[in-house]
Amino acid sequence: MFKPLTVIAAIAVLASYACALNFDVAGSYKNLFSASNSLQLDLNRFRLQVRPQFSENFSGDIQYDFEAYLGSTYAKPNFRTKIYRGYFTYSFPGADLRVGRQRIPWGVGRVWNPTDPFNPIDFTSLEREERAGVDALSVDLPLGPLAGLNLVLAASRESAAFGGRLKTNLAGLDLSLVGAKPGADYLLGFDFAGQLFDGGVRGEAAYTRGRPSFVLGYDYTFPNSLYFLTEYYFNGQSGAGYEFAGLTYDIFSLLKGGAYFLYNMSDGSYFANPFLDYALTENSSWAAGGYLVNGRAGSEYNALANVYYAQVKWFF
Repeated sequence: MFKPLTVIAAIAVLASYACALNFDVAGSYKNLFSASNSLQLDLNRFRLQVRPQFSENFSGDIQYDFEAYLGSTYAKPNFRTKIYRGYFTYSFPGADLRVGRQRIPWGVGRVWNPTDPFNPIDFTSLEREERAGVDALSVDLPLGPLAGLNLVLAASRESAAFGGRLKTNLAGLDLSLVGAKPGADYLLGFDFAGQLFDGGVRGEAAYTRGRPSFVLGYDYTFPNSLYFLTEYYFNGQSGAGYEFAGLTYDIFSLLKGGAYFLYNMSDGSYFANPFLDYALTENSSWAAGGYLVNGRAGSEYNALANVYYAQVKWFF
């Protein structure tokens, strides 16, 4: 059940933000129903976002979640609260300082991010758009119109991680060098992103634990709204190669359909995600689809279960 002291503290914090001279209040409601192996889960999430502007140089972003988990997955209704984002930003003349729970957006891959030790993508997650933040101190140092250095120190109960990402642009190509020490490991890498044949080409490579991993991808939008994305990923830690292919198409102005396909080239297992997405109004949407897996016993994606889902989201 909800922890009263946590809720009271959250309300007190949000109320204090309301005392700022300028602030924005927004939020969202999400209902996600999923079914798998005769179990059903009904997730209801109310997210409140407050963005205070204390001064021209000092601002904040707080996003607090109130969640209710219903359905046969739990013996009884399960209620939770959590801080999804909670950070403050102060802009100095030569640097931006951000402290708190935030997302560190490293890497350029759309499906895999071997150069991101903080918030890597989990494409098989039912809520892949939810990128859990890390409690961190982040400093952005601009080094030119298209160049900069991002320094990060992140901490958790288990370990600490720190690193830096130096980015620039050469002849229209975005380039970055990455160095980090997540826990007892280390990571060295680079990424790039640019244009090729009117589409987007990107890639990243990382060296950690004595082995290299890399991603190479390309996406293109056709004049009829058909969108195509492909990525290849080599995981140096497991020695496995992966292929991703995705298509989306605007069936009509408010309805989009598509499918994503992940294939483990080493064990032959696959993950497929067909879906429909409908814009109910300017601020709300409906989506439905399935996570379908197959493979021999003991293979990577065979260990997952088939999941069917439907969701409604409303923003205010």
